[in-house]
Amino acid sequence: MSDFIFSPNVNSYDANVKVSSFYTLSGKHDFFDQDQMPRLENETDEVYAKKILSAGRSNYYIKLSLENKFYNPLSVYGLEKTKSFLDNVVRDANKFKSVNKKAFDFYLTFLKTKNLSYLYNSEREDY
Repeated sequence: MSDFIFSPNVNSYDANVKVSSFYTLSGKHDFFDQDQMPRLENETDEVYAKKILSAGRSNYYIKLSLENKFYNPLSVYGLEKTKSFLDNVVRDANKFKSVNKKAFDFYLTFLKTKNLSYLYNSEREDY
């Protein structure tokens, strides 16, 4: 009978476990998640946004361009991964910025629809 008094809490979480979701541009995705957002299995150079669940709390990140704006993978300038020696050595090409959920959601909608107005709304929401 004492075996049934103490049971492991199924809904508890481990503070050391991190669950990451990697988002990319529609068309470069591995699969769509339950919200129909384009996702990748693993973190690569094609990851433009990511959500990290750690200790029961979600953190949202968006990739930044070399000009420290939200990365636009549709831009002609965005396709230039390396510009000069300084860009390769000094500036990190895979820099992410922590943002709020609303800015993150706008950016994910931009990645899904390729509509630039969502990118601008995401940048506006971040400030």
